[in-house]
Amino acid sequence: MKKIILILALIVTIQLLNAQQSLRSSIDQSLSYLEIMPEDLSEHLSLAYLYMLNNTPDSAQVEYKKVVDRDSTNLEAWVGYLWAKSVIDDNEGILKEEKRALNLTKNNPSLLLFMGSASINLYNTHSARYYYQKALNDSTIGLFDKFYATKGLGMSYYWLNDYYRYKKINNQLNKDLPDSLKTDLIPMKPFYYSGMFYGKSGEKTDYEGFEQLINYGAVDYNFIIEHFRKDSKSVRTNYTFRTENRYFPVTIATQFHFLDGKTPYYYDAKIYQIALSKVMYLYKFKYEPYTAYTYSDYSNFSTNQIDYGIQFTSHKINLTLLNSMISYKDYPAYTLVYPKDKVKDDFKHLYVSLLYKASDMFNLELTNGFGNQSFWVSPTAYVVDTNQGCDQFHQSTVYFFFDHMILSSYYKLSHKNDHWVGSGLMSIGFKY
Repeated sequence: MKKIILILALIVTIQLLNAQQSLRSSIDQSLSYLEIMPEDLSEHLSLAYLYMLNNTPDSAQVEYKKVVDRDSTNLEAWVGYLWAKSVIDDNEGILKEEKRALNLTKNNPSLLLFMGSASINLYNTHSARYYYQKALNDSTIGLFDKFYATKGLGMSYYWLNDYYRYKKINNQLNKDLPDSLKTDLIPMKPFYYSGMFYGKSGEKTDYEGFEQLINYGAVDYNFIIEHFRKDSKSVRTNYTFRTENRYFPVTIATQFHFLDGKTPYYYDAKIYQIALSKVMYLYKFKYEPYTAYTYSDYSNFSTNQIDYGIQFTSHKINLTLLNSMISYKDYPAYTLVYPKDKVKDDFKHLYVSLLYKASDMFNLELTNGFGNQSFWVSPTAYVVDTNQGCDQFHQSTVYFFFDHMILSSYYKLSHKNDHWVGSGLMSIGFKY
């Protein structure tokens, strides 16, 4: 038996050597011919393909480029050219050819798939989603390309945190498969984040806290504890629980806060918020209109808060615009914010945030708030009442990302009582 296996292995080896020798001979013959007939584009195409079979994609892309430079609408040459670039992982080179290649081939689906794959490899899922969707919108797309584009689109939705559309595509791909072969495009597994933070506002107030995030598929669970001290004395602890469910066409987020106050100026309270948002796409952008209602039941007054806004997201930029309106009932006269005779029926607050993703390791965020911010509850699960009496603030935040650790720090200037007050916060978190 061992002798038979050795003989078969020897035969296969000899055949491979003969094929390799034959391939080299074909390449040599093609090169000799092109020395005589350098304008024969079909021969350049044949030589490029031989180079690919010979596992020399660098040489192949040179030949393919000669064809696309002289016959710019040659689809076979474009497919081969981008194929060679993908083999050598020249993803930037593929995307540099986007405008020329797609214009000249009328957005051919096969070329769109190369653009999508290159974008995924560069972690640009916004562009990848656009290319895969555009390919699927073409009625001429072949069955293999359609399957590949559908799979790529589903993965793009997953990385864009659009679980509803991801699951829809995942179910579509598994529809006709037996149960034993059904699988997820991206296997679901829990994600955890644990973080601690410490901050200081002015000279007398400091605060610290802990955050725990658990994610599984479409659902986030977030628990936050914040502890505030004024003049080195304990004044209040905030307990926050937040959920976000992206399983449905409309994302549903809820918050519950319990504020345990220790002085007349830091009130006990129970706060409830429900928020709805809808993910949509335009070109290579994701945008998400948002609305929320918040009811705050403090020990001696209550508030109603209505929010509406929108978030735009691209590969490098996140822009958030949020407008809040807060109305008060039984507003206390001794509040630190405004005397009772100056209280209006409602307060308005405009929130603008711009995040720049400079690299995989560094992000910079600029945040600005205008209008009264007293007792404002943010959509990110924080009760922003450390800004009592503040009519505007300007904040800059830096983020540093490592394999399993996230560091961040911000500095904020708040305008209150006709002067500016500085505050800062540092945080460290671990993802696992």
